[in-house]
Amino acid sequence: TEPAVDVVRADLDQAVNTALRHLRVMGHHRPVLLGPGPLAEPGQALARIDPGPGDIGRAAGFRAAQRALTEQPGVDALICGTDEIALGALAGLHAAGVDVPGRVAVIGYGNLDDARFSTPSLTTIDPDPISLAHNAIDLLTARFSQPGRAPESVSVPVTLVQRESTSKGAR
Repeated sequence: TEPAVDVVRADLDQAVNTALRHLRVMGHHRPVLLGPGPLAEPGQALARIDPGPGDIGRAAGFRAAQRALTEQPGVDALICGTDEIALGALAGLHAAGVDVPGRVAVIGYGNLDDARFSTPSLTTIDPDPISLAHNAIDLLTARFSQPGRAPESVSVPVTLVQRESTSKGAR
């Protein structure tokens, strides 16, 4: 369906598919999504643990990672809806004595500065906020110059930033 207003968003389908492909290459085949929503690669059911309505912080990630360990036997990767959830998940896995990435790999979303400095450093999906802002400004400028034009939707590509939390070394 056509949007009712101009929309600029990161390509979330690409984000999940990029994470899944990367995990497969790294030898992980039982991922669990920590976050809301039914995101999955076409043809693949992706197990999900919802941290709770609007709960996207580290404490939620800590709890969700521990739930994933008990509710999803054999889980070997966590795809987290935010870097904050992922950083909490790293702590939750550490508290449970789980080696990252040896037993469970972790991918976040957002490319926060903290992701570079966590132990292990966090692999993340970068939503390219600069491109999101440029596209939003372009749509806003076009809306001011042509107020009656049809609403437009722009999907901005994301990129994987590979770090230690998904490395192959320990598998």
